[in-house]
Amino acid sequence: MSIPNLFDLRRKVSIITGGSRGIGKAIALAFGEAGTKVGVAAPNVNLLKEVVKEIQAIGGEAFYVKCDLTRDNDIYSLIEKTTERYGRIDILVNNAGISPWVKKSEEVTKEMWEEVIQANLLSPFLLCREAGKIMMKQNWVRIINIASVGGLVALPRQIAYCATKGRSFR
Repeated sequence: MSIPNLFDLRRKVSIITGGSRGIGKAIALAFGEAGTKVGVAAPNVNLLKEVVKEIQAIGGEAFYVKCDLTRDNDIYSLIEKTTERYGRIDILVNNAGISPWVKKSEEVTKEMWEEVIQANLLSPFLLCREAGKIMMKQNWVRIINIASVGGLVALPRQIAYCATKGRSFR
């Protein structure tokens, strides 16, 4: 059974962070196939352009926003550009995450720690808050926060990443 037969998301607008490769790209393609207008966000414009072309090739509608989640202004810009383009946000997928180094805990600097906290923990909060303001007015809120096994099991020399990738379960 194909994705469109499982659920219909036509006329919905989605934002996928970390959507230029890996799991994020797969999510963006699936949402595009399911009919959402997909906003794909990541720092690499060339990869973003490729994903947008792939979504368009399967009949979907997509656009990209260059977005560095360690920068608050990029986060606000992502929300603003999406609402300027479509007037709404229906689905937010916080998929992006960074693990830029593998170090012993005693070698991790405050600046290194803060970069990972900003990208993996603070940026999903800011995106949820800002997109949530729009979504709650629409009375239709769908937010998906992608976790990692690193949030449940300690990964060697990945202290900051593991601290930021856990999620609560109900």
